[in-house]
Amino acid sequence: MNVLLKELAVVEAGVTMGRMPKAMPDVVERPMFQIGHLLSSGGLDVDRVTSVSVPQASGDRLLLRGDVLLCARGSRITAAVYQGAPAGAIAGSQLLVIRLHHGDIMPEYLAWYLNQRPAQRYFLSRMSGTRVAILHKQTVEELPVAVLRLEKQKACIELEALARREQELTGLWREKRRLLVHLVAEKSLNAER
Repeated sequence: MNVLLKELAVVEAGVTMGRMPKAMPDVVERPMFQIGHLLSSGGLDVDRVTSVSVPQASGDRLLLRGDVLLCARGSRITAAVYQGAPAGAIAGSQLLVIRLHHGDIMPEYLAWYLNQRPAQRYFLSRMSGTRVAILHKQTVEELPVAVLRLEKQKACIELEALARREQELTGLWREKRRLLVHLVAEKSLNAER
């Protein structure tokens, strides 16, 4: 069954950073996710997140575990699920935060769905902007989402995790093979001396 995303979730823009004097008393440090923290694999690079000074009022924009972050700028549209770390984090203005309010859909499934070709084609065909492509909140809200039974959602998530693991192992295997070839060649060259 297809349901518009706006019926499943609330979509909000990330926090906009303006110029703020450092001496403002209502400024706090918060970890902020930016576009570069969303990995092409669908994960979040939490190790590189840095803190920024933001107004204390940004506290009502804190990310919650299960929020889906979606790139809203540029040519690479990627979605990932915030798992709660680092705590007290916010999303930057180039990201959209999708907070599910419908129990029939898992955040991991939604992120997976947003990263699939049909959703990607939908987004790319509706982006605007001359120098930098922009994905508008209303466009995301109007996306038809295929809501599967929870068991099927879990199967999609597990299949994606297995595919990512296969890529990791294949890359590791290639690296080990390259090292083995290098060592055999080096040993052969040394034997000839």
